[in-house]
Amino acid sequence: MEHAGFTIEKVIEWGFPFVSPLYRTFAEFFGGHAIKVGERRRLDRFLSAFLYQLYRLNSSRHGDVLMILARR
Repeated sequence: MEHAGFTIEKVIEWGFPFVSPLYRTFAEFFGGHAIKVGERRRLDRFLSAFLYQLYRLNSSRHGDVLMILARR
């Protein structure tokens, strides 16, 4: 980004340990879809709520999801 003329203000690496590798491994085991989109079953709602809370525990210093705040 700096090479393209941006000044980096902040970088957050996110996703470890609950998105990568745990969730991705789980999703691959079930054919790429850990939770089917659009399903309204009780188990799906529970899993969605559980994962939402679990993702809040991910480190903001490690992971392969990058969020970058930069200015031009």
